[in-house]
Amino acid sequence: MTTPEEILKEFDNKIDAVVDEGRTKIGIPSTVVKVEKGEISILREGNIAKEEIVNKVYR
Repeated sequence: MTTPEEILKEFDNKIDAVVDEGRTKIGIPSTVVKVEKGEISILREGNIAKEEIVNKVYR
C-alpha cells in the first residue's frame, strides 16, 4: 500500500484522513498514525519517525 486510494481501500474507509505527499521512497511503507484524545500512537513505523510527527503536530 503506497497510495491514498490503496490505504483507504485497505482500511475500508475506517480512517479520518490520509496525508498524501506522493509515492514512498524505495518501497518503504508509509507511517500509520492514530491520534486520539490528543495522544499520538504509531500503528506502523514507516519512513517518518514518531519524533518528527510529534514535533510537527505540537509545534
